[in-house]
Amino acid sequence: MPDAAWKAFERRIAAALGGKRRGADTRGERGGKTDIIHDHLAVEVKLLTRSAHADILKACRQAETNGEDRQTPIAVVKRKGDQDADSVVAMRLQTWLEWYGPTDREGTGESDPGA
Repeated sequence: MPDAAWKAFERRIAAALGGKRRGADTRGERGGKTDIIHDHLAVEVKLLTRSAHADILKACRQAETNGEDRQTPIAVVKRKGDQDADSVVAMRLQTWLEWYGPTDREGTGESDPGA
C-alpha cells in the first residue's frame, strides 16, 4: 500500500529539518506531541487541500502547545500539489516577540509590532 501523501510530506520535512517523523506516537502529557522529533524545534506539519489563515494559526498553536519549553514552535504548511520548497514556515507574531523580542525600527529605538 502506498504511503499516505501527508505521511510522506511529514517524512520529507523531517529530513529537511534534520529531525525524524514521530509517527503514531502522538499522545503526551499535555494531550499531544509534535509531528517531528527534533532537539530545537517543535514542528507541526500540515498538508492541506486549501490553506486558510485559520488552518495555519491552528497549526502554530498546536506547535506551541505540544512542544517542549526549549523548542522553537513552528508550523510547516503546504497545499496539496505544490512543491515542498513552496511550503510556508509560520509562527504567531506574539510567539515570535516572546522568543526574540521587539525589533528596533530603523535605528529609532522604537518598536512597532502593531504596524
